Amino acid sequence: MTCISADFLRDALREHLSAAVEVEGLFKGVETDSRKSKDGALFVALAGDRFDGHDFVVDVLRKNSGAALVHKRLPQYEAFGAKVIEVQDTLKALQQLARAHLQTIDATRIGVTGSNGKTTTKELIRGALSGATGPGFIHANAGNFNNHIGLPLSALKADVHHRFVILEMGMNHLGEIAELAGIGQPQIGVITNIGSAHAGNLGGISGVAQAKGELFEYLAGTDGVLVVNADDPRCIKQAKRWPKARTVQFGKSKLADVQIASVAVAGGGLQVVFKNGEHSFPVQLPLVGLHNAWNAAAAMAVALAGDVPLAQAAKGMESVLPSAGRLQHRALDSGVIVLDDTYNANPESMEMGLQTLMATQAQRRIVVLGEMLELGDMAVSSHRSIGAAVAQKKVEGFFVCGELGQAYLDGAQAEDHAFDAERWAANSEDLGAALKDYVRPGDVLLVKGSRGSQMEKVIAALEGLKA
Repeated sequence: MTCISADFLRDALREHLSAAVEVEGLFKGVETDSRKSKDGALFVALAGDRFDGHDFVVDVLRKNSGAALVHKRLPQYEAFGAKVIEVQDTLKALQQLARAHLQTIDATRIGVTGSNGKTTTKELIRGALSGATGPGFIHANAGNFNNHIGLPLSALKADVHHRFVILEMGMNHLGEIAELAGIGQPQIGVITNIGSAHAGNLGGISGVAQAKGELFEYLAGTDGVLVVNADDPRCIKQAKRWPKARTVQFGKSKLADVQIASVAVAGGGLQVVFKNGEHSFPVQLPLVGLHNAWNAAAAMAVALAGDVPLAQAAKGMESVLPSAGRLQHRALDSGVIVLDDTYNANPESMEMGLQTLMATQAQRRIVVLGEMLELGDMAVSSHRSIGAAVAQKKVEGFFVCGELGQAYLDGAQAEDHAFDAERWAANSEDLGAALKDYVRPGDVLLVKGSRGSQMEKVIAALEGLKA
């Protein structure tokens, strides 16, 4: 557990603290959720759209021997004296505290962003680096703690024994990656790829490229290492904005420092051979989806940038398991196989999911899709395009839901293929009910959609079936 002294807090927040504020004690960790605040922790009262942490300060301090960071001075706080620490803005104070904390740790900091594969790549980087250091010496964001609140909270959990700190960085708008990079201060940064995710918020794919490129911009300004997808022209274009920056490239391209020499589906996962110069590194990845060869190549490139022996990095990745909802291979009691890719969706990841489905042995292949959200003006055309791609794959069943689900079917109907079964439902719950009557043992289903589509409800409906 990371402990923060009163002296460190005063020094780190010197520009944020209100005049003549008292700070006492040693704080055992930092929390923003009053329900999780442990005895001795520093509770940071954040004001959000739904809840204001200031409303819970008294309850926290009655149970907690630590303190609370606030930017409102309410009368009920007076009884707690120096346990209430006033700053000008609690969110900015939290971010500055994380920034200062990271500067006390002698660890290499790695930033990870991209339109697809961020979390899987983060876990593959963790595995690759653990191959050299052991698992206890790597710190990474937990879950989806990759925004302006989650990232600093994750950074504050890094400790002095960690040799590497991996920080996944998500975004919805311009400026967010720049802000997160300023907090996490990465020395190595990877953009997995640049696609249409969040294009509706950013004025199209060019806006996405600009937003993701903020990571490279930060690194170029601090003599960091840019880890570049050599097979993605948009990533290459972003890297070329800083021709003097040090780069490490990955991909199938002959220009790649970590080259994907071969990739094949084998043993329930992927058999990949990477090359660096004259040296080859075979890896058996326990992940489905050919695109994971690129995610693993990115991890190998990070290892190369961090001076980690690639043989050890390759071995370390072989123990990495898929994260929940990210193209996870699930065998149900009914004898049905589900490729669970319910965490999120955009056109590029839909194509990846379809490729994985077609590479999986099955009696029947069934595509089950929810809506792709945050695509703006591209929404209808993108759904039609994916529907056409499904029809071209000649799968047996096509089940869709949501208002934009009809656009999937419109795209499919333009192709010369008739499905054995084709269904539309208003929501994922109704779609799951329709699917229960159709599936049988030996079927393989790709289940995918954006978070708002709640496609995990489809899988929940199938889990109660018996063979």
